[in-house]
Amino acid sequence: MILFIAVISVSFFNAEPVSAATITIQPTSHYNTTDISLNDQIQKLIDSAKVGDTINFIGRYYDNLSLIINKSLNIITNVNATISGDSSGQPTFLVTGTKSKWTNITGFNIKSVNDGISLNNTANVTVSKNSVRSTGGVGIKVSKSTGVKVKNNTVTSSKTGISVENCKNSTIQSNNVKNSANNGVEIKNSQDINVSNNTVTSSGKHGASISSSQNVDLESNDIEYNQNNGVNQIDTAGVTLNKNIISNNGINGVYFDTNVINTQITNNNICSNVKYGINLDGSGSTTTINNNAINGNAIGIDINSATDFLEITQNTITNSKGYTEDAGVGINFDYKFTKSDTMVIEYNSIFGSDRREVCVSDGQTHVDIGYNWYGSDDQKQVRICPYVSSKWITWGLTELNGVYTAVFKAGDQIATKLSGFDVTFELNNGTKVTVTVKNGIATVSFPLSEYIKHGNQVTVTAIYQTKEMDVFDTEVMNIIDSQNQNNNNNNNGNGTNNNNGNGDNGNGNNNNNGNGDNGNGNNNGNNGNNNGNNGNNNGNNGNGDNGNGNSNNGQNTPGHNGQVSNGNTGGSTGQSDTTSSSSSTSQRLERNSAILDGANDASKSSSESQTSNQQSKTAQEILLDNVNNPNFWSIIALVLLIASIVVVYYRKEIEIMYRK
Repeated sequence: MILFIAVISVSFFNAEPVSAATITIQPTSHYNTTDISLNDQIQKLIDSAKVGDTINFIGRYYDNLSLIINKSLNIITNVNATISGDSSGQPTFLVTGTKSKWTNITGFNIKSVNDGISLNNTANVTVSKNSVRSTGGVGIKVSKSTGVKVKNNTVTSSKTGISVENCKNSTIQSNNVKNSANNGVEIKNSQDINVSNNTVTSSGKHGASISSSQNVDLESNDIEYNQNNGVNQIDTAGVTLNKNIISNNGINGVYFDTNVINTQITNNNICSNVKYGINLDGSGSTTTINNNAINGNAIGIDINSATDFLEITQNTITNSKGYTEDAGVGINFDYKFTKSDTMVIEYNSIFGSDRREVCVSDGQTHVDIGYNWYGSDDQKQVRICPYVSSKWITWGLTELNGVYTAVFKAGDQIATKLSGFDVTFELNNGTKVTVTVKNGIATVSFPLSEYIKHGNQVTVTAIYQTKEMDVFDTEVMNIIDSQNQNNNNNNNGNGTNNNNGNGDNGNGNNNNNGNGDNGNGNNNGNNGNNNGNNGNNNGNNGNGDNGNGNSNNGQNTPGHNGQVSNGNTGGSTGQSDTTSSSSSTSQRLERNSAILDGANDASKSSSESQTSNQQSKTAQEILLDNVNNPNFWSIIALVLLIASIVVVYYRKEIEIMYRK
């Protein structure tokens, strides 16, 4: 028995592995078609192949083929073989049956009056890098299958480009579908389908049609110039449209028919569609429309349905075109609109419409919506239907050390959820800088060379509205001083007068000054060591962030960028043994620093300043500093220990020497 097992084991490990074979389909001229058609001869070769074999077409052209694959095979061509379908009404390639799973069809140029490539009742099949033209059928048809991948194909001039019906967990990726007579891509009665990175153009009907399906993701597709709708939905649940370009379609960008629920429309560019960007015609409930750029449509979003849990937020809806009853409106509440307490419309930027930014078509229903931006906070400049009550986002200007900011507010809070749009800043009718509003603010600064000596003015334009800010001469000087100091001193200023108290980690010398973090104040034995930050106000010539505050017995207030004459601010607040409160602060003390460059150099400069201060101390001051240094006493203790050891070891010799 043991010998038998050993023999079996040796046979097993010495057996050569079984490898898949390659069956070559020769050029057409190789075959004699007098008695048997070319199609039948190639079909016999396919039927004779074993599971996992490769069928390699090496000829350039094959005519009148209608081939059936019912086992797992690798069907390829490396020469872009053209295969013309026959007139039988059957697909050029039909992959069918559960045994055909894992089949691959790659590299062919297929021309047919029927379906080009058809997959039926199979799984995990890949169709890639083919060019298909099926004038009387579907370019690539997938039905009753799962795990199918259709990728990197070009499908042109077919009745329907790519069709997926009664399928699950399949992917349509990176295909170019154009000039379909009907729909470019169809999804029917399917679930968990991903349609991504495809280009679908110039279809006779819809670019993408989704019906009776759920959990379908359309992401990063380019869907343009289709005669009807870019994306058409009916009887769907859980459809996601994300990061698509949906433009220049003949009717709507996105159209909702009946029974469309739980749809997410986010981050899309929906522009220049002839009628509506998004048309919620038969459905609208449980729909999220967020962060889309909707531009140049007749109506941006048309709501003609129920609106339970409809959310329209953070979209930029601009330049809606037309002056007719059904055009020129950003958001339109149509005749079948039904009010709901759960509808949310807020933080959208809606402007540039030819007729109205928001409109109610029936002229009777009153609609309440939230905070939105309409290109101005002056209601006289904005056209909104009188039957619409909206909260208005307002805006204003601030300036901090040469940084100019437009701040947009919803009530008394910054409108951080507001969608982006451009704001233009202009200094003295010269230099213009355009920035996009982000998180409710837009910020710029100007080069010093753009300022004039007197009467500087900043003009800010936000869509329709312009606001101005006068920049006072003293403020310009502060900006110049601040930026110059930043360039020259890396944000570290040093006081250079009597009674100096230095910023963080600094040393103050004279008249009982308290000093920065872990710093020492020295005079007549009075030390201020509070491990706090000591600097002093009302001194002379203290400069910038981490600068030196100066005053006898003073308490520091925080320093900031910019040099302030006759008023010095030092490091963080700390105090010496004798303290007093600061009597004045810089007129710009409340402003935040706008220049953060050179922070690392600032630390280096501060250290060099401290070294310089230490070098200027007297011998007495240096001695006092060393006495307060724990390392000093450690050295003394070590010396005494060594001396004690020497005394004990040479005790007799020392006694003899002492007697002598």
